[in-house]
Parts: sequence; C-alpha cells; structure tokens
Amino acid sequence: LTSPGPLTKSHASLESSCDKCHVPFKGIPNSACLSCHTGTEKRIKTGLGPHAVFEHQGKKCSSCHTDHKGKNEIITPRVNLYGFARNWALEIQDG
Repeated sequence: LTSPGPLTKSHASLESSCDKCHVPFKGIPNSACLSCHTGTEKRIKTGLGPHAVFEHQGKKCSSCHTDHKGKNEIITPRVNLYGFARNWALEIQDG
C-alpha cells in the first residue's frame, strides 16, 4: 500500500499502522477516531458539543479533520468559535 502523504505529528505513531484508522474500501469510520479520542467520544455519548450534533447528522470525523497533509499540518479546521458554539447550541435545542 502507498500513503498519500505523511501524517500530522499527533498521529505520527500510526504512520505504519494504516489499519488502525482505515477500513479497506470503506475509509475511516468514526469508531476508529473515537477509539483514541475518548474525550470526544464521551461528549458525543452525552449529547454535548458540536461533535454530538455532527454524529447525529451522520457526518464522518474525516469530513472536517483530514490528515496525510504533512507533519506540521493542523488538522483541526479553523472556525469562528463564536458562530461555531452558537450554531451547535441552537441545533441541539431544536432537536
């Protein structure tokens, strides 16, 4: 297998373990991300925060957090935190 590029520093330990994240022909399931990112998983399970909303909408972690762009790449998207927090709070209230 070939890699599309190096992982970010925070994922560097996974560089030669593609199967830790990728499922052949299916991409990266959220469960692969959440097996390491347990704090995010807890917030999703309790319905807190934007990630809970995204999970409810069926979005994949990798739709916002992409990797293989280089060791110094920041894979957390830049967002307007006020708008981000306000929007997910409104969505949770609306159901």
